[in-house]
Amino acid sequence: MKVAHPLTRLQLRDLENELRAERARVERSIATRMGADNAVPTAGSVFGGRTHAEGGLAVALETRILDRRQVLDSAIQRLEAGTYGVCVGCHNPIPYGRLLAMPEAAYCVGCGAAA
Repeated sequence: MKVAHPLTRLQLRDLENELRAERARVERSIATRMGADNAVPTAGSVFGGRTHAEGGLAVALETRILDRRQVLDSAIQRLEAGTYGVCVGCHNPIPYGRLLAMPEAAYCVGCGAAA
């Protein structure tokens, strides 16, 4: 569903570029952490063959990286669907300033605070 919102094409392009650049940074981080391992990690796995039972800071960091990739993917999907920049909670526009600070934002400030 395409949604009308106050973002200009230039703003959308700049935000898309930022999302894709951040996605590329996350992918490089994943590749670095994986080393020679060619398996693509998912939210239910960890890098380098470690298990959750081995726990620790490394697993927490890896989980955070995977979560970040998922959030960025979701934002890119909203952009491609034409719903980017619209709060998924109240369906009002997300201010451009918020998107500049957090291009992956799915909620306006009010709905984000309530979540």
